[in-house]
Amino acid sequence: MKEVRVGVVGAGGIFTGGHLPAYVKVPEARLVAIADPSEY
Repeated sequence: MKEVRVGVVGAGGIFTGGHLPAYVKVPEARLVAIADPSEY
């Protein structure tokens, strides 16, 4: 399958507790960018 590049806006609890563990299990997923507005 083709690689899927993923970018995330908002890296709070839902991302770290739900989305990130799900992305790790998908071999085609590649996390390429993270932006957290609360860090600015």
